[in-house]
Amino acid sequence: MRIGGLTLVTSLRDARDVSKKELLTLYLARWQVELDLRSIKTVMQMDVLRCKSPEMVRKEIAVHLLAYNLVRAVMPQAAFLGHVLPR
Repeated sequence: MRIGGLTLVTSLRDARDVSKKELLTLYLARWQVELDLRSIKTVMQMDVLRCKSPEMVRKEIAVHLLAYNLVRAVMPQAAFLGHVLPR
């Protein structure tokens, strides 16, 4: 399916289930999620996890995500005060 110069491949069996515009919106939302995950891993230095046991790796990831979410909670407030968009 070609949308706005892009060719999107989907697992949908019936093209009538979702419009081209809806599919593009979903794709762009997913792309933003991918960028956010990359940002989390890079900013939080999660490219190498230091713990060895599965339990500790889960805890390490949880702590990273907690810290990231605390920072992200402050960002919209700062954006509001600076009269800019949070993204």
